Amino acid sequence: MKTDQKFDSCTLVSGSIVIRPLTLSDQEAIFTAGNDDEMQKWFPLPFPYTTENAQWFILDFATQRQEGGTGLVSAIDLDGQFAGVIDIKRAEWRGKSCEISYWTSPWARGKGVATEALVILSRWIILETGFQRLEVRVAPGNILPLKELPRKPATSVKESRETRDLRARVVMT
Repeated sequence: MKTDQKFDSCTLVSGSIVIRPLTLSDQEAIFTAGNDDEMQKWFPLPFPYTTENAQWFILDFATQRQEGGTGLVSAIDLDGQFAGVIDIKRAEWRGKSCEISYWTSPWARGKGVATEALVILSRWIILETGFQRLEVRVAPGNILPLKELPRKPATSVKESRETRDLRARVVMT
């Protein structure tokens, strides 16, 4: 879906967490994370995940999402070190709603990185873009992301039209 509206690249900082545009310098860290057992378990990634896959993710996937107006893919840094990715996707500009997805590198899990990044990006989306509804979708059984959420949101289970699988849907309004 092509739209005239799109998210601008930005850098958001809160304490030791920085959300910033992806760069080719992130390629090695994305490659490493893409081969992690937990990433392979919960994300539809090729195996083995190659450096070419990581480069495609940075140069093509992220760029296409932003230029198409459907989202924005960003790096998460913790204390200056690449810690994961957070992205806006399925942006509905007319309805002012979108989905947020994220993952963290193995070394950054359980440190509140995803929680803080989610709060930072959510505030930016609501305050700077005027979006009013954010969704975080988590695969059933993937408990850690639910523990990382900043507050107890309304949660429901719904069948995804795109994938025809069941997903836990966390709605932050």
